[in-house]
Amino acid sequence: MADHPTLAKQLCSQHDTCIFLKLFHLIRTRPDNQATHADLILLDLQVVRLLSRVTQRTESWPNNNQSPCQCYTELVQAVVIIFHRQWLDLRSSQEQTSASCWPYWSGAASLLREALLLLHWLLLHHRSFSESCRPVLHMYDQMIPAVRETLNKIPELSDSEELALEEICRSYGDDSDDMDTDTAS
Repeated sequence: MADHPTLAKQLCSQHDTCIFLKLFHLIRTRPDNQATHADLILLDLQVVRLLSRVTQRTESWPNNNQSPCQCYTELVQAVVIIFHRQWLDLRSSQEQTSASCWPYWSGAASLLREALLLLHWLLLHHRSFSESCRPVLHMYDQMIPAVRETLNKIPELSDSEELALEEICRSYGDDSDDMDTDTAS
């Protein structure tokens, strides 16, 4: 889908049947009680990978001026929820096991790393990031001050992950770095 911009635009529609809105609702609610923890991590990882591919091809993802669909706004919230959930999961696992067990967390760490990169991209490119983030701001505020410590325990962060971590943490501490400069929206 990410390789076909026309299909991506058709899937993000103005109707209640928008596939992305349904996906974001699934992420928020996790209605399947029978799914294993590993399955939920895998689902979140696949969603982050899909969203990364679709959003970073700006011609594929309609912006908030092109479509009245709420998926553009819900996108930021879904990524914050995934990132927050994974950060809590890793933090909880870290408290229960020794710090030398990173291979145990490899799937969870991969999700955290990829969600970090997507969240950073959204911070830089989503015109109303702050406004979209407001409904889940409590999660964002809880996670950002502590996420650096958690991610620094992951071996061999890439340069892009280090940069994303720096800029996300800096934007939290410095309101002048807020990417929501368009007050007309």
